[in-house]
Amino acid sequence: MMAYFSKAMDGLQFQVDNDLNDTTYIDFLIDEHGFITILNVEENTEILNEISDFNTKVSNRLNDLTTVAPALKRGIPVALKFRLPIVLNTN
Repeated sequence: MMAYFSKAMDGLQFQVDNDLNDTTYIDFLIDEHGFITILNVEENTEILNEISDFNTKVSNRLNDLTTVAPALKRGIPVALKFRLPIVLNTN
């Protein structure tokens, strides 16, 4: 999944005035049909001070993802919730 989301984030570029070294988190839900939904993009004030539209751009990029195979529990499709860290380092 990390490679899948990493590929989706390729090409996003941001310009900052100050060095930035921080991590923010995005919570996802993949339902039993394989549809991906963003539940929450963590509000990180240090990142938002440098990149005011960071959450919007990341959400838009990830909302365009296609469906994936759902998680299986004993052969039955189930929903899966997970958290993805995004590390921003301008050094």
